[in-house]
Amino acid sequence: MTLKTLLQHAVASINAPRDQARWVMSIDLSRQQRWQALVAISVLSTVLTVLIEFIKTGQATFLLGLVTVNPFVGAIATVSNAIITVFIIYWAGRAFGGQGRFPDVISIVAWLQFILTCILAAQLVVLLVLPPLLAMTDVVALVAIFYLFSHFVAELHGFRSALNVFLAMIAVSAAFVIGLYMLAGMAGLALSGASV
Repeated sequence: MTLKTLLQHAVASINAPRDQARWVMSIDLSRQQRWQALVAISVLSTVLTVLIEFIKTGQATFLLGLVTVNPFVGAIATVSNAIITVFIIYWAGRAFGGQGRFPDVISIVAWLQFILTCILAAQLVVLLVLPPLLAMTDVVALVAIFYLFSHFVAELHGFRSALNVFLAMIAVSAAFVIGLYMLAGMAGLALSGASV
């Protein structure tokens, strides 16, 4: 399992995402090794993101939503987001009748994170060689991640339609965000009431 092999499979994921999803799930790793891979790749993606931002702005920061934080907080946020994504994919898929195994979900999210890291590395090169094209790579990266995510999750859970997975993903994400805002609002009201 060399870097060259991983990069070849990352490129192949664009042409045959379901085949590559099966390949990722077939890799014989313990659950602990899968978690370690997910965390390591998430941290690496944070490093690349901060490096790109530093070259662009001269500041080693991490854009977390609408808030700029230091790289350490950004790394924690990226890892936390990856872990939350694992549980959302597993439980949401099960709720819709999916048959995906939890360890395989970890591998799929880790692989998606690896592909994202490869895209960030490519963006770093673009930033150094042809900076005006960086905005275009952002659009391509977003489309690629949604495309791969939909097909990987469809294969993981045994769903026939990747489009339905994509629509369900949007719905679940929206519900999750709304839920967080509601919890934040209730927490704010509770703190306000306590202060009164």
